[in-house]
Amino acid sequence: MNTLSDEEFEQIYGRKPVRRVKKKKIYWNRIIIALIILIGIVTGLVKLTALVVSKIKGDDTQKTNKY
Repeated sequence: MNTLSDEEFEQIYGRKPVRRVKKKKIYWNRIIIALIILIGIVTGLVKLTALVVSKIKGDDTQKTNKY
């Protein structure tokens, strides 16, 4: 298929060609999966930090929290 240049299009149709802006697609499934993974990593780091701090202090907070 032979495409027309802007000048040829304007000569034939008497107006400038309309350029449409292509919308960027947002991949929501990838965003949601990344957020779930990020929340899991942060939760794991917080629990690991709490465990390390409790071991350094010498008292086990896991056993003291049980009723």
